[in-house]
Amino acid sequence: MPDAPPQPTYRQKLIDYALFAAVTLAVATLFGLTSRWTGIPGVAVQPPPPPPQAGPQSAAVDYEGCPYEAPGFHVATPDGPQHAEGDGRPWPQRRITYWIDFRETEKLNPPVSRDAIRQAFRQAWLWWADGVEIEPVEVPTEGEALVRHRFGTIDGGLGTLAWSYLSDGTLRPKEQKYDVAERWTPGAPAANLLSMPAVMAHEIGHVLGLGHDDPAAPALMRPSYSASIPREQPRDVARLVALGYAAKPKPPAPPPGEFLTFPVQARTADVIDSLKKAGYTVTK
Repeated sequence: MPDAPPQPTYRQKLIDYALFAAVTLAVATLFGLTSRWTGIPGVAVQPPPPPPQAGPQSAAVDYEGCPYEAPGFHVATPDGPQHAEGDGRPWPQRRITYWIDFRETEKLNPPVSRDAIRQAFRQAWLWWADGVEIEPVEVPTEGEALVRHRFGTIDGGLGTLAWSYLSDGTLRPKEQKYDVAERWTPGAPAANLLSMPAVMAHEIGHVLGLGHDDPAAPALMRPSYSASIPREQPRDVARLVALGYAAKPKPPAPPPGEFLTFPVQARTADVIDSLKKAGYTVTK
């Protein structure tokens, strides 16, 4: 009867197992096996992270990321602030100065004049001032400004429209940036054009302290741009008041009895005759 083959020692088994594991891992890596078990207990080859995608990740056009500038919650990057949700704190004074950096506005296509951009910012600020007690004032130099509106490249058309820092209860200046690659109009929303006043009003809402609202909320501060919501809504103003801003008093209604409202019917000939007697020239 032939002799039995020698049995491998425990040490030899460990060496063989280690060689098998090393070879298997090398083969798995070489052939790109991803997220699959290699046959070695407890070892798997993980795929590399996917490359970042530019532009919007859905059909909606998002405004931005809006960081809260406070210790532990503010993360700046070369491309702008990291996205973070939540509300900030109100400015500690009513007078809020702002400055517009026009240096990159020459790249806007279609072109928008400096005067039109200035008027768009003024309109956006005054919309918020209609609802709460703030006094926005444009200043001629960057050093005087609490809010600095800038234009530049972010990520291309229909990606991130703009970004802004949230107010944090201090007088530290805050930055905003608007993407020059977008197609802008200084007026109301139009076909294939983004309304500057609407987007500016959204960003100013952030710099006043508001984070994003619910995506389906009837509010300017929802995360995605909507041409049907061109300015702040009562819900937005109520959030600012809850944040600590004083509500702007509404003008008192006229006392009852001072004005009477009733329907009036008059013949056209009588109206024309009365206008002529008053000195007006009337032509049919």
